[in-house]
Amino acid sequence: MAQHEHMSPTEALARARELDALVRNRSRWYSRYLLLFGVATLVMVPALGFASGVLAVAVSTTIWMAFVAALIVYAARQPVNPRGYGVRHIVIMATWGVLYLGVLLCGVVWFFGEPAWWLPGAVLVSLPPFVGAYLEARR
Repeated sequence: MAQHEHMSPTEALARARELDALVRNRSRWYSRYLLLFGVATLVMVPALGFASGVLAVAVSTTIWMAFVAALIVYAARQPVNPRGYGVRHIVIMATWGVLYLGVLLCGVVWFFGEPAWWLPGAVLVSLPPFVGAYLEARR
């Protein structure tokens, strides 16, 4: 017989509360993940917009890709995902992706090197992960 079959209702409820607290603590990684992703977005979007030359673009893109890869490994190693993580993550990343592509494409075509485009654009693109981090921290 399993150990939980011998618990009283009070003991079972106490154990359920312990497990709930453990799961909540272990799922807090996602707000940190989103916060880091938002900060990296604030840095990398202008870096791409102000990069002059193919080498500068290649270096900043390589740094960005390495950072994203590190975040993916970090997320994959987490033992617990927050409730609703899959849908929430897809919505946040899809929104981020649309904004990122819009700012990047318009910026490269019409506003290359213009701080008046790239700085507000970086803030706009970083909003989905920052809002997600805030909402996740409040949960």
